[in-house]
Amino acid sequence: MTSVSDMPHDDELIDLAYTRALALLEASLADTSRKEAASATRLSTLLADDQGRDLLLDLTDQVLRIRKAKRSARRLHDLTAEGVPVSLGGFDRFGLATLGKIAPLIPRITEKAVSWRISKDTAGVILPSEDPAFSKYVKNRKSDGFNLNINVLGEAILGDDEATKRTESVRNRILRPDVNYVSVKISAVCANLDALAKTASLQRIEERLCDLYRA
Repeated sequence: MTSVSDMPHDDELIDLAYTRALALLEASLADTSRKEAASATRLSTLLADDQGRDLLLDLTDQVLRIRKAKRSARRLHDLTAEGVPVSLGGFDRFGLATLGKIAPLIPRITEKAVSWRISKDTAGVILPSEDPAFSKYVKNRKSDGFNLNINVLGEAILGDDEATKRTESVRNRILRPDVNYVSVKISAVCANLDALAKTASLQRIEERLCDLYRA
């Protein structure tokens, strides 16, 4: 049995954690392809720019979340009316600026174009939710020795119906034999939480989580 005196002290644990994290980072960088390195550099440049970061968030949180193509196109037009940040790079900057100007005239094409571009840039992080693409990705990662923590995207819940659908999506992932872990955000499965109604909110959260645990 290990005694308390034999256990590493805080300083030793910190050094051990630092060494382990550094080794993992170096191993990760060693396996990084040119394409992955270029993508990481592009993303870090974009996120370091306040205007670029804000535009990216607006595109994902507003343009892509609006279900009506005409409203989505109008929002893109408004977002790009004052220009597009340099941090997006020449190709995307020109494309987005041009698309923003004509978006109200071709709303459906605009919707598909923005969705395609963002999906292309996030293909290594955001997985397709439908089979067979999802199953194929999970199978390939498992063959490489990885277990995945799946996060069903989307956090802004507008009502109970949407929260129920999101909960069902999470439950379906839990029930899959090829999925090891599923990340659950309370705000994504329970609508209209009220900090002033703490007891009632906690009860609703408990009911949602119990449903998922029973799965």
